[in-house]
Amino acid sequence: MNENESMFQPELGNFATDDTNAVVVPSAVESSYNPVPDTEQIPCYTFSCGDCHTVYSTIQEASGNICVFCGGKNVQKIESSDFQSYLVVPFTQTLEDAISEYKKKLRLNPFEPFSFVKKSTIAQMKKIYIPCMLYDFNVAGSVVFLAADKASKVPNAPMQKFESLYTTNFDYSNLLMSQYSKIGDSYLSTLNEYTFSDLTDLKLEQIGDSYLISGDADLEQMLESAREKVGKHSVHIVRENIPHELKKLQNNNTVTSNLSIRKVFVPMYYINLKHKGKAHIFLMNGQNGKSIIDLPMSGASIFVFSVFVFVVIFLLVSLIAYFI
Repeated sequence: MNENESMFQPELGNFATDDTNAVVVPSAVESSYNPVPDTEQIPCYTFSCGDCHTVYSTIQEASGNICVFCGGKNVQKIESSDFQSYLVVPFTQTLEDAISEYKKKLRLNPFEPFSFVKKSTIAQMKKIYIPCMLYDFNVAGSVVFLAADKASKVPNAPMQKFESLYTTNFDYSNLLMSQYSKIGDSYLSTLNEYTFSDLTDLKLEQIGDSYLISGDADLEQMLESAREKVGKHSVHIVRENIPHELKKLQNNNTVTSNLSIRKVFVPMYYINLKHKGKAHIFLMNGQNGKSIIDLPMSGASIFVFSVFVFVVIFLLVSLIAYFI
């Protein structure tokens, strides 16, 4: 199982096999869409960046003059309205925790640009809430695989092929998908491991000095993508449990049902890092402290590190030569 699949481990239901021929119909997907209704309206100041097209909200009007994502100043205040509330995963990590983690990431990489360690850069650390969708699914039905084994106990015997019918009933809980394309699922899968036991309604006092990023993804397309993920994953689980060497999917007669859909803000700490006209980012999970940084390789840093390595090797060789 790869890293991305770990995002949506199912709770296994009934899993049965029967090595018999079976007639099946094409796979189906239920089309019900029942999001949890929003709970309240929260008054916020909303801004739109003309450079990166990010829309974000804050309860502090003056703090919106510089784009929270790209740092650009081409920002316009758009019509103020009550911000529609999501559920929220609260911050448990502090700003000091995030700064400490950022510095540790830089120490572990000798090639970071010198500008990244400046106090002015570190001071740009922001608390943001990323909009996501949290899905629960059930995948039930049957799949048919054509199976065979390479080895045979009888020399030169032809390979025997046979159909295997498998019935499935898998529950997928808390599949999290980003609704903000600039911090998409590739970042989210690395920083995930959020726990949702303490989900609460978003309250005014929780926002504080953080920024609420508005989603830019199409919700129907997200739902279809989520269904596709769990559908493929359920077939993958069946394939991995078939006790034969060769396996080919013949028919898929499973139905994917969405059990619940929730709108969720997840907490992150964020720095927009720029180097030679290119953007790089630092992100930290605001709940558990897991982080990721996208670092360029600075020419000056590489030179200094190369000189350091050369000096160390030269000294070691000199010491060895002296004592021999």
